[in-house]
Amino acid sequence: METNGTLQLYPFLRIAGLFLGGILLAAHFSSVPSYGWLLAAAVALVFSILQKKNPIASTTFLFACILMMGGWRMAVHNEHFVLPQEDYYEYDAVVASQPVQHGKVLMCDLIVTSFQKPVKVSASIFNDENSRKLEVGSGIHALSFFEHPRNFEDAKYDYRSYLLHHGYVATTFLYSGEWTPARFSLKCLSMVQRARLTLLRYRASIIRRLAGSGMEMRHLAFVAAMSLGDKTLLDKETRTLFSITGTSHVLALSGLHFGIIYSLLMLLPFCRRHYFWGTVFVLMALWSFAMLAGLSSSIVRAAIMFSIYSVAQMSRRNTQGLNSLALAAFIMLAVSPNNIYDVGFQMSFAAVFFIVLFHQPFTANPRFRKKFYDSPSNRWPWAARWVWKTLTVSLSAQLGVAPLLAYHFHYLSAHFIIANFIVIPATAFIISMSIPLILCCKIEPVFMVLKDMLAFVVSLLESALRWIGEMPFPVFDNVHINAIQTMALYTAILSLSLLFINFSRDGLHS
Repeated sequence: METNGTLQLYPFLRIAGLFLGGILLAAHFSSVPSYGWLLAAAVALVFSILQKKNPIASTTFLFACILMMGGWRMAVHNEHFVLPQEDYYEYDAVVASQPVQHGKVLMCDLIVTSFQKPVKVSASIFNDENSRKLEVGSGIHALSFFEHPRNFEDAKYDYRSYLLHHGYVATTFLYSGEWTPARFSLKCLSMVQRARLTLLRYRASIIRRLAGSGMEMRHLAFVAAMSLGDKTLLDKETRTLFSITGTSHVLALSGLHFGIIYSLLMLLPFCRRHYFWGTVFVLMALWSFAMLAGLSSSIVRAAIMFSIYSVAQMSRRNTQGLNSLALAAFIMLAVSPNNIYDVGFQMSFAAVFFIVLFHQPFTANPRFRKKFYDSPSNRWPWAARWVWKTLTVSLSAQLGVAPLLAYHFHYLSAHFIIANFIVIPATAFIISMSIPLILCCKIEPVFMVLKDMLAFVVSLLESALRWIGEMPFPVFDNVHINAIQTMALYTAILSLSLLFINFSRDGLHS
């Protein structure tokens, strides 16, 4: 089957791009009601059908329809997102995130169930004996003042926009006498919300069990972050260390972690003997793990892409990486258009997009293969292949997120390549050992062996990252660019990418 252009191979890339464009248009023209966007989409669709004898005109109107549908979805989302009036409210709520201590308060998310529909509130609860007993899934009855999200004085970070884009309708402060523990029905929550709360409570119980089994808190923090998606135990120094070495991606559970878990599960005898039902079991396990890890943007993206890949394998069809990535973006934006403002969403998709774009040309080009790992004089081709693939993936991902790092965080890591050669195999080992560690925490002899192995690897990893972080010029900081400059950078990078890909294809046919 011939196609009239490279983009014809990636239909979902065009659909997702147009849908995203519609979302951004609706965010800019927020006064246009949802029925206006829907009417425009219907008109465009009618013209597309009427112009079916003119392929160019028909396709143009169809693209306009998809664009308008993106605007409609964003407008519907905005119309349903209503901030409550600033006032005192008496309400029932369930704790939706693990409370984290900040000074004299514990900060957590609350899902308030007393309104017409459940809403999310960012709460600061005075730190006392009772509040320290709160955990994910705890119910409270409270009376407190709801404030609209706003920025702190002299704050450089736009905290108000962060809260609004992540669905928080208010912030509140709870003093000791303003709340009491309570039990009430959660039937008003969706099935996904209830399942997520159940699995988050289970995650908290796993971490408590590991902490009570004698595991050092420093090592537990690494295991909880890399294998369970809970970063609350990581101190500020450790987070900074991962940031300046360009390895924060291993703390955000994503495709790397899913790939390891997927590979381990597919090795089970049941999955190998019964491919169809084994794949169904693996997908159910992966989505359960996604909810256990908190359903962050990066892990939802990975779960959707692995689901697409598995379904394609079961139906004996090939998958295009860019198509799978674009379909994942479309699904996530259709469910929640505000995902586009989530930094994790942006960086996850940018990194994977550039990996898909660059990795195959780098590894498939015969010139590179012959020079780096297919040379007859190479005694260890498997080692050279692993080094080359790790290098290309690290470079591709860093190229994809560099403009976003400069825009959001104003720094770029200088030693990310060296750090990733250490972090990626260490992460694979930690995840592979964490699963049996969690399963065997009540079998003391096995648990002690696994715990000591993990502690040794974590200590080596931490020491290596500290050594890299102490190298001269670890980061390029104070890099300030605006949104237009960020888009210009991506345009330049993509233009050069297309030139490189064309050069790579010429190499394949030379």
